[in-house]
Amino acid sequence: MDGDRRGGCRTLPIQFGVTRAAWMISPSFVLPFLMIPPGVAGVLTATSGCCSAGAFMTAYACTSAT
Repeated sequence: MDGDRRGGCRTLPIQFGVTRAAWMISPSFVLPFLMIPPGVAGVLTATSGCCSAGAFMTAYACTSAT
């Protein structure tokens, strides 16, 4: 974090603190695993909206860290 701060990076831990940043990104680690059983069962399709939600979470995670 010190190197990020010196370099001017605005990462989530710098902006919100380590604990709050960890809670903010935790759904990005848990939700994909929770979506595996419905995906195997054939419930998740390209038209179900779940793919859009996953794409949104990925895009948000990639852009909010910069």
